[in-house]
Amino acid sequence: EWLSAANFWRLTVWYYMLKGEAFAEVVEKRGRPIRLQPWHPDAVTIELDQKTGKKVYRMRDKSGERIVPHERMLHFMNQSRARARAGRVRCAELRPSGEHRGRSIDR
Repeated sequence: EWLSAANFWRLTVWYYMLKGEAFAEVVEKRGRPIRLQPWHPDAVTIELDQKTGKKVYRMRDKSGERIVPHERMLHFMNQSRARARAGRVRCAELRPSGEHRGRSIDR
């Protein structure tokens, strides 16, 4: 499904704000990028390729699953999501009030 640039960015920012990250697949035709396809963050799993050790993205939709190499994926991630993936989350990010801003769990 084709989206206008404005609608692509609206959807991408919506996913980013809602889930802390957003994904867009670079769809190619004859080796050239022709469009960006946004993916809901819940439909994407990041894995490491067993043979190459490189990051790959497992995409799930109604038609099944497929693997997309990291070279064909844009991954937007906010800082709290990046720290969560690395195993370090700040208290302020766990408590919406922010009253404990700046204190780290791993202290």
